Amino acid sequence: MTAEPIIKRQASLAQQVADFLTEEINRGAFEPGGMFPTEAELAARLDVSRTVVREAIARLKHEGLIETRRGGRSKLAKDPSGLVFRLDMGDQQETALEKLYELRAIIEPEAAAIAAARAKPKEIQVLKTRLHEIRKALADGKDGTEESLRFHGAIIDASGNPHLAKFVSWVDKKLWSFTGIKNLYKNGEMLTGVHGEHEEIVKAIEERNPKKARKIARKHVIKAARRHNLHIDIP
Repeated sequence: MTAEPIIKRQASLAQQVADFLTEEINRGAFEPGGMFPTEAELAARLDVSRTVVREAIARLKHEGLIETRRGGRSKLAKDPSGLVFRLDMGDQQETALEKLYELRAIIEPEAAAIAAARAKPKEIQVLKTRLHEIRKALADGKDGTEESLRFHGAIIDASGNPHLAKFVSWVDKKLWSFTGIKNLYKNGEMLTGVHGEHEEIVKAIEERNPKKARKIARKHVIKAARRHNLHIDIP
């Protein structure tokens, strides 16, 4: 039996600030839809640097609690209680990523299967367009990350379930907050291999084969986790 460590790792200062502001939002300290305090105001109030505040606010944005406005100011979501699904992950990034990828491996393959059963011809055409955009990005020497994200979004949209789309979008934002959107693929060569998996998913959806779409999409997510040196085991 492993002994519990004597000294426990504490959350980073930015996470502590994010947790404090979340509690303030939940208890109604800020007006829903109203302007959020500036970085300078929060830094002075909490006696931390603006860099810490900026990172904390970025986490709140990923949670859907606040929204960015032009000019750098942010505002509280009109209904933060309804937008937020919180997972207290702290700073244990490897464990957090592993669980998030496991969540993706459960949800996204089902979305692909539903898309295979429900997708309208125009939605399948959108998927093909997204594939073409990835190919063009690679041909132009780009990493194709943005195009790949749009492709995955199109699969979820093709499921015809707007609630599923919002939830998966939330999960993806959490993943990007840990990995960094530009670190999803290390290089174009890796994405070229990934793109082959994308094409297989679209083919299964076009063939109206939910079982095949589910299987390929699950394999795709599991491989994505492995690219971050994470192992997820889905029976």
